[in-house]
Amino acid sequence: MADIEKATDTTLEGLSQDGETILNYAYNQLKNGDITRLKYLEIVNRLDKWDDIPYGEISATETVFWNIC
Repeated sequence: MADIEKATDTTLEGLSQDGETILNYAYNQLKNGDITRLKYLEIVNRLDKWDDIPYGEISATETVFWNIC
């Protein structure tokens, strides 16, 4: 879990405020056992891509993904 915490801190540095909120939420869900490490890593990987998309240009697929998280 210490490795994930370090990776989370590193990832937070490059995110927008919205991205930080999502990542912190996912990290807390992981710590509480509400999601698996695999699900957390999926969120982190998608978040890096999602955070680079200009506001208002999110596809229907991306919207569905974030609604399930």
